[in-house]
Amino acid sequence: MKCLKKKLAEFRRKNLGFIFQEFNLLEILTVRENIAVALTINRENPLIINERINKLCKKLDILDILDKYPTEISGGQRQRVACARAMITLPSIILADEPTGSLDSNMASVFMDTLQKINNEDNTTILMVTHDPFCASYANYLAP
Repeated sequence: MKCLKKKLAEFRRKNLGFIFQEFNLLEILTVRENIAVALTINRENPLIINERINKLCKKLDILDILDKYPTEISGGQRQRVACARAMITLPSIILADEPTGSLDSNMASVFMDTLQKINNEDNTTILMVTHDPFCASYANYLAP
């Protein structure tokens, strides 16, 4: 049983990314540290961690806030940090719970474009729960 739990935890760390509605960022860590948590737990090389963070944060336009704390950045920036944290391990699946729930319509559009880009360019499956018709319009498949 213990071995199975370990294998499930490893599977989640390596294959799944989570974007929570309420961000769930650790306020005592900087943006950079929040994004790096999963790779640090996986004992990834620090040079690789920094390379991935810089590349991903450039794509999400949050390079300039890496040394700030979650309380020092906007809601839209927090959402993009949460997205980066979900994507940093290069998961095959991202689970997103109402990912635009706290964003204004302009930032929601930018954010959904980013998720679509990740889906198309990185071949990442995104399973999203939403009540927002705008977000649902980005889906390749809608469950009945």
